[in-house]
Amino acid sequence: MEADVSMCIARKHWLVNMTEREGIDYHRHSVLFFVEVLSLLIIMVVANVANISVLIGILRLRTPKTKLGDILVLNLTIADLMASIGSMPFSFLDLFLKGYLICYPSLCTIHASLALFSGFGNFFAVSLISLYRCLRILAPTKIMIRRKHVITMIACAWLFTGVFSIPPVFGSKSGTLYSLGTHHCSPSASVGSTCLYQGLAFLFTYCVTIPTMVISYGLISMEVKKSTKHLIRHRRGKYTVPCDEKLQEVEGASLPGKDTTHNETSLGVSTSGDNLGTGYEDSYGENVSQKYDLCTVQMGKSGKRRKTSKKMNVQNKVALAGALLILTTVICWTPYIMVHWCALQITPSHSLEVFTMWLAYTNAALDPIIYTAFNKELRSAIIRPVRLLKCNH
Repeated sequence: MEADVSMCIARKHWLVNMTEREGIDYHRHSVLFFVEVLSLLIIMVVANVANISVLIGILRLRTPKTKLGDILVLNLTIADLMASIGSMPFSFLDLFLKGYLICYPSLCTIHASLALFSGFGNFFAVSLISLYRCLRILAPTKIMIRRKHVITMIACAWLFTGVFSIPPVFGSKSGTLYSLGTHHCSPSASVGSTCLYQGLAFLFTYCVTIPTMVISYGLISMEVKKSTKHLIRHRRGKYTVPCDEKLQEVEGASLPGKDTTHNETSLGVSTSGDNLGTGYEDSYGENVSQKYDLCTVQMGKSGKRRKTSKKMNVQNKVALAGALLILTTVICWTPYIMVHWCALQITPSHSLEVFTMWLAYTNAALDPIIYTAFNKELRSAIIRPVRLLKCNH
């Protein structure tokens, strides 16, 4: 109890003597404060609804064991839920109770650790998805990825996430620091070698994870373009008359027992003997047989081309979704990393700090939206229960 009282006194001391007076004055402006609260509330609600919907949708799919990609998406969803459930609510409450985390150092530590785990976990999860899709498209037969391989990849990713997240928070020379600008607890840049840690984390993020995503989806895009050119070249070089037209040409000839000149029905028997009539029927049957055989081959090739075209459309969607994931990851996290990297010694305004923090939070909401938009099966699994509820009402 004494510790709580002293910490609450420390909070009062912080409110009186803090150097971040701009943040306090900023919140006195009702319009700006309303925008800050409303924007975070929207981000938090969208992130939670989207990630929980993806989680339920994947679990509702009938064959989750055969879809290894969905397991990797579940991993990404867990990382995003750490941000939307384990980090955003703390910041949202701090909008109304400024500095309350100072009274509870253990809570501040948990908040900081969840933020780090969600951030690094997100980067690793997106990288694994890009690597998996690249291998599945470029080498589907040479490299066989099984369930145990995917689980091992995820376990290694969280192991590296722990290596990057635990030392700056729970290490002997580490600590956490509350910031009003972000309404957030983060590793203190003034404690130990945290500045060096930030530099290593920055280099790892922009020299390992993002290049992995760019290279993987770049190779997928190149494969799609190559397949597209091959298909177009094949269509131009192998163009033939459609089967329906060929059969129509044959059927337009004089059929046995049909006089097309006078439009009168005949007996189909020649006056010169049965051999002529029989020979005509054999010739007609042979022509039809040849035409049907040719059409069967062409339809087989056409079906193969349609299958290839469908496969290319799927690959094109994968490449586009990957490009959007890379774009949102870079856009959402780069401002926050640049502003808070102690090596750059930037002194941001309160509004800039809030903007970078909220933008980083937005990434947790965009990931499930992008994946759902490009996955028809998952989208149907999510929408189906909603439609059933509407029908029941």
